[in-house]
Amino acid sequence: MSPTAPPFDTRHAPPPRPPKPLALPRRRLSSAGARDPFEPSVASAATRRQITALMAATRSPFPDDSARRDRAAELERSLLQLETQLAERERALHDWQVWLEEQQRELAESEALQFAHEKLLRAERAALRHSPPSAAATPAESAALAALKTALDRQETSLEEARATIKEREAFLDESETTLFAKVQAQQEREIELDQRAEDLAERERRLLARESASPSPAVPIALRAPIDAARTPVPSPLRVAAPARVFDEFNE
Repeated sequence: MSPTAPPFDTRHAPPPRPPKPLALPRRRLSSAGARDPFEPSVASAATRRQITALMAATRSPFPDDSARRDRAAELERSLLQLETQLAERERALHDWQVWLEEQQRELAESEALQFAHEKLLRAERAALRHSPPSAAATPAESAALAALKTALDRQETSLEEARATIKEREAFLDESETTLFAKVQAQQEREIELDQRAEDLAERERRLLARESASPSPAVPIALRAPIDAARTPVPSPLRVAAPARVFDEFNE
């Protein structure tokens, strides 16, 4: 045998290698795509800035008005509660997003495995068609192939159902988010309207107080002053009746 001869006999093909198991490595979520659910997003920061601006605009400029201070405190508590609900909703949405990414990764792996099984099945069928009649598949091999095809069909059906379920959940999440933002906007508009009414009432009250303080004696209409003057005039008591005048009698005197 020459030094350049191959290590095996070229008249016969080398033994086939055992097939490797079809399995995809689990992909880890990228650190750029995953974020801390407690980290505030851009939308949450913008919402907090709007809430802070609204609370600053609705603070009463008169520290002695206790009713208005109570109203502002109540409004601030409601806005803080709304901010907490928004943060919880954002964390829930992030959890749903992570779950959906995991489901998509598993679906991609299942589809790759299914594609590999189908490719293997097509290759085996092609080999059976081109093989001589004496090399036909045994009944056991036919049964195994039929079982594999049934399992593949069942897996494909489950994949379709999973895709439909994911689409329904995505639509539900979009609808819930839209409804939540609509409610938040409506509540903010309502609070702004109430604050505007309170400011209008305060402005009217300030104008009335300024008008009363500018005039030394408030001008009261005559129609309203007459009842007041009549009420101030003292009324004689009915018990105090004047005694009759005494007649002078010279004989009795």
